[in-house]
Formats: sequence, structure tokens, C-alpha cells
Amino acid sequence: MSNMVRFGVHKLLRDRVPLFRQKDGITIHQKQLDEKSFIAELKKKLLEEAEEVRISQKDTLLEELADVLEVMHVLLNTYNYSWDELEQARVAKKEKRGGFDTQLYVEYVDVPMHTQAYNYLSKNPKKYPIIHTKAIK
Repeated sequence: MSNMVRFGVHKLLRDRVPLFRQKDGITIHQKQLDEKSFIAELKKKLLEEAEEVRISQKDTLLEELADVLEVMHVLLNTYNYSWDELEQARVAKKEKRGGFDTQLYVEYVDVPMHTQAYNYLSKNPKKYPIIHTKAIK
């Protein structure tokens, strides 16, 4: 008898992965999620796959982007949206706010206090930390 080690995984798994893992002697303990939990896990999976894209090199980029796309397919289907609706939303947002063609990167912004922008940014201190406050003449 061999020793087994149990690892906590706690994430969505592609449908055919258990078949591959069983061949390696791995036992997967899984459960069926209700719709609310499934949607929450899909959104976490999207972040996980996006992180894989972030750290990938050119040789694995397409595979990682395909994973993001797969999660997007499932999310669209779950919410009964079509790819056409997604594309329309993408185009509308690009027309309104632009794309990323100019490769601009914001290092920091100076924002007047008591404005809508200030309120938005200050409510998200982990994402938008205050670097310093200065008096403007």
C-alpha cells in the first residue's frame, strides 16, 4: 500500500481532467455546484486563467488565452448572452473610451478632493493607494 497525500485544490475543473488523473492514481473528490456557486467559481476561474496569461511566454500564450476564452464562453452561456452581444459591447466601449492602441500606461494621477474621481479612487485603496497629498495653489 502506498502513502497518499491530500491537497486542497478548491477550483473548477475541466470536465475530462478526472479521467486523465485517475490514470495517474489520483483520486479526485469533487462536488456538483449550484448555479450561484458555479457562477462565483467561474469568475474566480477567469481571474486564475488571466493570471496564467499574464505570466505566460509566447510559446504558451495561445493555450492560456484559449482557457480565458473557454471561461468566457461558459459565462456568456450561463447569462444567456451571445458572442454578438459581447462584440457589440466591446465595440461600444472602444468607441466611447478608446482601445489600447497607443500603449499608454498611467503611473499616477493628481485628483482634486471632493470630486467623483476622488471618491471612486479613494474607495479602492488597495487598487489605487494614495501616494501623497499636496496643496495646490
